[in-house]
Amino acid sequence: KNPALPLKDVMAAIDKKDRNFYTNLSAEQKKAFSAWMMMRYCSSVQGRDAANYIYMTNELLNRYHKVEYKVPQHPELQWLLFTACGVGKVQFHPFLKPPNAKKKNNKVAHLSLKECLFISKHFP
Repeated sequence: KNPALPLKDVMAAIDKKDRNFYTNLSAEQKKAFSAWMMMRYCSSVQGRDAANYIYMTNELLNRYHKVEYKVPQHPELQWLLFTACGVGKVQFHPFLKPPNAKKKNNKVAHLSLKECLFISKHFP
């Protein structure tokens, strides 16, 4: 089964700063676009431009992905922010295993009251 929106094509468009890529997608492809997943891959680059991608993804995308900024309600604006992260040439974006939602290890819940007070006093 072929994906509605191949990840390789999306990442290449981000890397090359293709501002019209999202506009030219079909309605089905726009529905398949997942900003959260694309942010994960966008920030994952191997090579000398890795630091630039991490910084730009955090500054432009992660920061404004919260609901109160209303950027998620404007997918075309999100796409333009994605293209601002690119460096103009295709990069290698390695596969990232999604986080396991079932396994949550909340270590704070296992602290004693004394330990919690110590932490809150020294690290306000």
